[in-house]
Amino acid sequence: MKRKLAIVAVCVTALVGAVALACPIIARYVAEAEVDDALRLIRRQSTAVANRGDVSVDIAKRSVTIRDLSIEPPGDGSKVRIAALTFRRPWKSNERLSADEVVLEGVTVTSPLAITTAPRIAIRSYSGPARGLVATPGIGAIARSQADVIGQVSSAGADIPSIEIADQKTGVRRTLDRVSIGRVDGGLVSRVTVSRATIDAPDLRPAPKQARELELTAGELVAERLSLPILWRFFAGDGAGDREPLAEMVSASRASVTFGLRPSGSMTIRSDLLYAKALQLRALAFPFTVIDDVVAKLRRGEAPTPADVRRQASIVVDAASAFSFGAIGAKETQAQALLPDGRRVSAALKSFEIGPYVDARLANITAQGLTYDDGAGVSAAIERFDLVKLDATRLAAYGARVGRDEIMLTTRPTAEDVILTAPRIERIALTRAGFRSSLGELNVAGASVDIDAPLDAVPQRLAMKFDALDVAPSSGSWFAEALRSAAVERLRGAATLTLALNPTNNKLELDALEARLEGIGAITAKGSLAKVDPTIAISKGADFVDKLSAIVIQSFKFTARNDGGFETLLRRAAEQSGAEAEQFREATAVQADAQLLRLFGPPAAQSGEALADFIREPRSIVVSIDPKSPDVTLIDFIRSLALGPAGIAQTIDVTVLNKR
Repeated sequence: MKRKLAIVAVCVTALVGAVALACPIIARYVAEAEVDDALRLIRRQSTAVANRGDVSVDIAKRSVTIRDLSIEPPGDGSKVRIAALTFRRPWKSNERLSADEVVLEGVTVTSPLAITTAPRIAIRSYSGPARGLVATPGIGAIARSQADVIGQVSSAGADIPSIEIADQKTGVRRTLDRVSIGRVDGGLVSRVTVSRATIDAPDLRPAPKQARELELTAGELVAERLSLPILWRFFAGDGAGDREPLAEMVSASRASVTFGLRPSGSMTIRSDLLYAKALQLRALAFPFTVIDDVVAKLRRGEAPTPADVRRQASIVVDAASAFSFGAIGAKETQAQALLPDGRRVSAALKSFEIGPYVDARLANITAQGLTYDDGAGVSAAIERFDLVKLDATRLAAYGARVGRDEIMLTTRPTAEDVILTAPRIERIALTRAGFRSSLGELNVAGASVDIDAPLDAVPQRLAMKFDALDVAPSSGSWFAEALRSAAVERLRGAATLTLALNPTNNKLELDALEARLEGIGAITAKGSLAKVDPTIAISKGADFVDKLSAIVIQSFKFTARNDGGFETLLRRAAEQSGAEAEQFREATAVQADAQLLRLFGPPAAQSGEALADFIREPRSIVVSIDPKSPDVTLIDFIRSLALGPAGIAQTIDVTVLNKR
């Protein structure tokens, strides 16, 4: 009996040993079959060439490792090579692959744009199609299929020690260190964090060459709610679809960029924080490789061909409509430049933000705490700058026509084209600004420019305003001498100007002009000009002369209020003539009365008396100017100035009213 039990025990032991020895072999066979099934599925779905090396199984750790995996899709798809791909606790369900952890080692992705390498990628709680592990951005139609695949991927997160991206055409090298990816659900990443990022661009231009053209570094990079499918579709190059949310927020801390200046010198810009909010993207209307071609040519300093110029116009216009954002900004930014002449120029900006932006329309630009120093005695400080409603849609449409070759590059745009396509700005404003140079110092509490310029018409209204203007000359400058001769130490005042153009009859009206200087006086003016072609502002040569000759003078009215400036001028004139001040005043009054009567005849008798009374007791005077006839042009008046008072009297009538 004991002998039988011993035989049974030996048999059981042998069976257990045989099973134990056979399990790894069986597991490996099953794993290889599963891997081959997955590769066949990838081949069938993407027509890619998929190959592998050895497959190993660790039963104790419940892991499967595939070595020397390669996926090579046709056309412009990205070629993926993985030295080792390990699944820990994997399982399959309805053609979806799941695993507690997926580790990719020795990853190389080669695309028409760049070569991307990562030493290790560890993905936690992966779930998705097998293709999702090798779904990389492609070019053209393949980008959309890859986007669909990545949209089916979910995971608890991933960690990558480093990623290096080397551009094959431009030589630009990008490096991302310690990349941490948060939860992924349907291709939407909750949060991506990069501890450090660098971009290094070698100088591709002809001699004299510099070591590098550009170097960019950043501390922590963060992207919140980043959509990988939308980013993948961006590379499709078919322009299909509408803009979709790409990321809620992207930020970079401690960013720095350094680039070389020609022929020598460099500039460095640093910022504590860069950010972008509410980013949206759609697919570009051209293959992304086109941008690389253009950038490479520009960086090499190659002269663009007409085809290159049209392509560049198309790229800029399409890119301007392919993305939108809620805001892009920076905080605590400093810039320093070493110029070829050895000067160091510096600037600083406390905060800067632009946005919202969509379709070549920008709602606001705001900058605060701006300072500038050119290293040669010129400096500026602006507490706040605002630009409201920049609309460049007409310019974008014109650029699109250039890109489509509907407008020849040799065609010079007409003046009307330039005015109608120029970007529209509704308002520009400065708050507490100061400027300093060797001449002196200028400070203003507030300055603004308001413009009414409909897209389908020429600008119709311009209003400018300067509050609390203060100008102080530097000691010993010619400006200080000029003010001293006028018995003024500094200039303080304010000014406003309003111009309006009626596009139906081309009448330009000076609605309001008011300038006031303390201790000198104030002047206000109103008037109008007829037959003003707005394109005169950018006309040249004979065209400019023709349009200037067509302008007709209409009535103008000027009001001057004295605050000491007239007495100063009169006293200076008396000193230069060697006469006593009051005698000189009376002689000037009598002469002005007689001169006005002689030039304009008996109708000007009262005006002559009013002018003489103002000279004797200068308080306020109103001067009205009317053309002699309805067809007196601006050119006629300008020519009459060369003939002196007698010539002027042939073109205009003057009426003077003295106010006491």
